[in-house]
Amino acid sequence: MSLPGLPCLLGMNSERSKMARVLVAEDEVLIRVDIVETLEDGGHSVVGEASDGEQAIRLARELTPDLVVMDVKMPKLDGLTAARQITAAGPAVLVLTAFSDKELVEEAAEAGTIGYLVKPFQPAQLLAGVNVALARAADRRKLQDTVEAKGRLMEQFGLTEDQAYTRMRRAAMDRQLPLVEVARRILDAQPGGS
Repeated sequence: MSLPGLPCLLGMNSERSKMARVLVAEDEVLIRVDIVETLEDGGHSVVGEASDGEQAIRLARELTPDLVVMDVKMPKLDGLTAARQITAAGPAVLVLTAFSDKELVEEAAEAGTIGYLVKPFQPAQLLAGVNVALARAADRRKLQDTVEAKGRLMEQFGLTEDQAYTRMRRAAMDRQLPLVEVARRILDAQPGGS
């Protein structure tokens, strides 16, 4: 199922777009094959495939993907229970489901998932959902880095939260860098070093 022009249509060839390492967790083999093919046609690398929730957790730990695309209803361990464990370990989870009731959407949000896509979907919808999920995951990592860096400054220099944040903002302005880059540099620096 080649999708000519789809990567360009979705902005996949731009420098800003990073192709992701994706784990696909879907118990229906034919659907899983379609998802894998769509992701690969869109330029992403499918690093693993799981057919149940337990296998998804294990593969997410072993393969450390950027994103897990996971069905909600799966054997052994349902997708949302698995998503809770996976998101706690780092990777973002985009859930797929044939159901769109309000309770399931709320439960998916509470499980820490980054996006929600209702089946059936077209290849372009899946790729767009993946791109949005990756962007949201990157934003989440930037926020986590900023919070962690602020905490490190507070601990290292005995600052209040406001003082640490002000120091980071001032460093960003003085060096004409985004705040997240200052946060990364703080986190990369050796604790106690200068």
